Amino acid sequence: AEYTRVAVCKPHDCYDNNALVLFSIENGVVYGKVLDRQTPLLIGAPSPTMAAALEKSWRGEFRQGR
Repeated sequence: AEYTRVAVCKPHDCYDNNALVLFSIENGVVYGKVLDRQTPLLIGAPSPTMAAALEKSWRGEFRQGR
């Protein structure tokens, strides 16, 4: 399936407060990882494979070079 990716963060505090969302209109699903004050939360009950893909994409967006 094709997914659309959206990444957002709190201005001036991106490192500790951000979110990455993947959604598929074709499949009618939304998955995401939200980091709120260093507390991670997965949304959409992703499978282990999808959770790993979210983590990889999230790290690429918010933890580049770390």
